[in-house]
Amino acid sequence: MHFDDNYIAIVPSYNSADFHSHGMLHIFLSDEAIRVKLADRELNNSFIVLDHWIGHQVELPLNSLFYLIDPSSFLATNLRSKYLQGNEFYTSDLKLSKLMKSPNERLQIGEESREILTRLGLCHIQTNLRDERIVQLVEAIKSGELLNLEVVDIAKQMHLSASRLSHLFKAETGMNLKNYLLMMQVKQVFILVNNGQSITEAALNAGFYDSTHLCKVVKKYTGITISDVFQ
Repeated sequence: MHFDDNYIAIVPSYNSADFHSHGMLHIFLSDEAIRVKLADRELNNSFIVLDHWIGHQVELPLNSLFYLIDPSSFLATNLRSKYLQGNEFYTSDLKLSKLMKSPNERLQIGEESREILTRLGLCHIQTNLRDERIVQLVEAIKSGELLNLEVVDIAKQMHLSASRLSHLFKAETGMNLKNYLLMMQVKQVFILVNNGQSITEAALNAGFYDSTHLCKVVKKYTGITISDVFQ
């Protein structure tokens, strides 16, 4: 698992996830066909891009890679412009090995994941947010500073009503602030567990009520259990 400000890159240890949806965009990559079931169709290809909040079930072959992409980022905007172009999904037969520096070696997360995005023609550094208040808010959420707060408490700190802040955030990012906070809480759990904390410790430190609350959220929004994530 590799964590960037704008995405998480994952080489999964599991090969399937139950039907689910969430606020992050997806890129799926492999050298074999990935099977993604939507509500009304089935996608089978080695490169699949999926917009956020699109319900899906996935079956992944061995040596797959996928990205969870922050919808507030320029990377998400770039991905929608270059590949989705107003559609819910995009597929092609592009192979993962064609995008790697060393296709004959086992995939290593980190710099390799950035190189793959670059080779896909996706810029992942800039921000597309224009309202400085929302820029600062997103930075504070990503840093973990505001993860334990409710929307109404954040709004008070910013001297705005909760409804005004929610409207501004949705207009800038295209996503509900409450859902965005929840996705960033899950990301923070992944980071903390990856750094050695127990799931219970990470859940509390990321703002969940307890590990049971975390487990329900992860299962609902990712289609897998928290233990599957860290196999």
